[in-house]
Amino acid sequence: MELPTIDKQFVKQTIEDIYEVERAFAECITKIQRKGTRLLLETGIEICYLLRDSLKMELRDLMAKGGQANLFKFCQKYQSLLRQLHRDVIGFLPRVSEREYPPEIVRPVESYIRQFEPNFALVLDPDNGGTFALTAWPEMYQSYLRQLQPYVPSKYLRRRTNSPKWFVFLSFPRAASKNPLLHSITLSHEIVHLLDHIQSISVNLSSQISVSKDEFDKLVSSILTSRIPIPGYELMLIPRTYAEFYTRDVLESAVMRQCTDVIEQWVSEIVADLIAIRTFGPTYLFAFAEHSLALSVMDKDSDEHPNSRMRLQLMLGELRNLNYFVPRKYKQELLVILKMWDSFAKEKAQLEQRNHHVVVMSSIHRKLPVIIKKIRSVTKDIEYASGKFRTEVRPLVELLKHGIPPCELIDTNLQTSYSPSLAGILNAGYMACFFELDSISDLLNLRGEVGELESRRKLDELLLKAIESTEIWRAWPK
Repeated sequence: MELPTIDKQFVKQTIEDIYEVERAFAECITKIQRKGTRLLLETGIEICYLLRDSLKMELRDLMAKGGQANLFKFCQKYQSLLRQLHRDVIGFLPRVSEREYPPEIVRPVESYIRQFEPNFALVLDPDNGGTFALTAWPEMYQSYLRQLQPYVPSKYLRRRTNSPKWFVFLSFPRAASKNPLLHSITLSHEIVHLLDHIQSISVNLSSQISVSKDEFDKLVSSILTSRIPIPGYELMLIPRTYAEFYTRDVLESAVMRQCTDVIEQWVSEIVADLIAIRTFGPTYLFAFAEHSLALSVMDKDSDEHPNSRMRLQLMLGELRNLNYFVPRKYKQELLVILKMWDSFAKEKAQLEQRNHHVVVMSSIHRKLPVIIKKIRSVTKDIEYASGKFRTEVRPLVELLKHGIPPCELIDTNLQTSYSPSLAGILNAGYMACFFELDSISDLLNLRGEVGELESRRKLDELLLKAIESTEIWRAWPK
């Protein structure tokens, strides 16, 4: 099977995403009794049909015109409309479906967190915003006690509370709550944010980063002379530039705080990326790239996240360090995919960024060797190097292509079986998604687009079953 180019993969992904939202609406409709809400869901399903068929028609028109069509820009329009539909419909629904609280994902999340923090409570937030996030609140009860001192009655000071040390809030797109491959982001990157917060990895690294005086002075000077973005200010008798509002000292203080805050945010994301890619391997890169394209942030900086293209370059560098780019017979197919993404990540693109983002990026780049060295040290005993990929993934893919959940590996030397790692299952899932959907379609006796969509749905079911089974297996001796 020939692997399509990344832009053509994105077209296929967009069709699958529309189908996934449609399935989520259809499942919710079986739980809803109120007529108005059912009509909202039925309309949402009809709009999914409209999006999918319009996409196909526009795509045919683009291809018929010849030339080099920008399929990324083409798909981003449909992804944006799909996210809007997701918010407009699911945002008004009560939590009605067990689909939105996937136990197959929750159990490994809780198991992972217990490795470094036993005293926590996990709260799921199936989000209508369409992205993944983790927020943690430490000592919630105690923080209120501190704020209310000295007027807290003594009985509350003596009272024992069941409140955990940490409340962990996990958010993910409601329509994708049962998508195990996208949950590679949850199971690797998002959980690492909690580990990082507890161990202060990124805080310590951020404190070593300083902004160049020359770059900072130029940034402040450019802001002082820039016009204030107030609509219609040209027609009003008000100050036109920041210099007419602020002294240089005041502006320097504000801009430095802003740069420092963005450095801390970006380093936190980079740390989570590097730990995720080193401990989960290529599966995190694929999930991250898929999600970034859907959100149209591949070449866009924000105060919370650096652009995804730069993050991809860092991840690919770590995969090189873990020997994933060394030619070996057992992973030729993987190498083809990685080289495609490597070429894509190196393409020159026009970044959407503000002036202070340029300074922050430059400051972080000077300390990247220090950050990378620290993360490699932190993950040296738990990394998912190419040797583990070779041992686990190929036999797991063989199980998937025959419709069997990949929840057991055989050690022929010891003549015994054992459960694969979570990283192994997810990596096998992506390899099956790239190369074995036709085999699964044959098992289902389906062809064409319906076969592709249903085989992907079947793949998700097999992976979720494997994740659930291996978690039970690991917990069994306890």
